[in-house]
Order: sequence, then structure tokens, then C-alpha cells
Amino acid sequence: MRTLTLATLTLALACAGSSPSDQPEPMSAGGERRTVFEHTFTFPSAEKLRLDMTPGTYRAEMSEGGVQLRLVPLRSGVQPPTVRDLVMGRGPTGGGLWEVVIHVQETYELEVSGGRRGESATFRMYTVGTGGGS
Repeated sequence: MRTLTLATLTLALACAGSSPSDQPEPMSAGGERRTVFEHTFTFPSAEKLRLDMTPGTYRAEMSEGGVQLRLVPLRSGVQPPTVRDLVMGRGPTGGGLWEVVIHVQETYELEVSGGRRGESATFRMYTVGTGGGS
């Protein structure tokens, strides 16, 4: 199966100043939820996306249920993120919901699998709280 790299995104959550509209915004002191990444996958998906992530705790959600999330560092020897399935593969609207803890600033490869053939699903990742990862 051919791997298609669609995007490389820089998630500079600790940056000061305003961000362009297509870049993630820094987390506010009030703990607001900020979307840092969004992409629509069509199943079966052979897409692998590269994300530059900073340490912290994130939520990831998928509009389609029964989907597996895989997030791994590109470089060997780097601590992988902790990914917890919060609702056993099914979110309140039938989608998936995960907690993702990034331990090390790194480029990670994101891949989703599962889903119903020919269906599209939107993946979103957003910040949680105001603190960093563990």
C-alpha cells in the first residue's frame, strides 16, 4: 500500500503573538479549548499525516466510530505519546474520542484505520486545560 503524506503542520502552542488563520493558536490562560488540527479522511484511508507536536495534553475526536488511531514519533528512540481511548471507540455522537499526551516535542505520524468503506470522517485534535504533558 502506498503511503501518501498529505501535510506537515507545526503546532507551536507556546508561541507569543498572533497566529495566521491556518496555524494553531496558543492555549489561553483561561483553559479554552483550541482546535490545533483538523482533517477529513475517506475510508479505507492510506493517508499518513505528519504533525509537529509540543508537549501537552490533547483530545482527539473522530466523527466516525470504530476507528483506530495511531500516532507514532518519526525518529526511533523517542518516547511515543500516550493515547487513551476515552469511550471504547464510540463517542457521544457515534464517533471516537481519545486523550493524547505528548511527552516530547517531535514530529509524529498520524494514521487512522477502520471506518466504513467509502465513508468520510472528520478528525479533530484540540488542546485540553492549561498545563503541559506528563
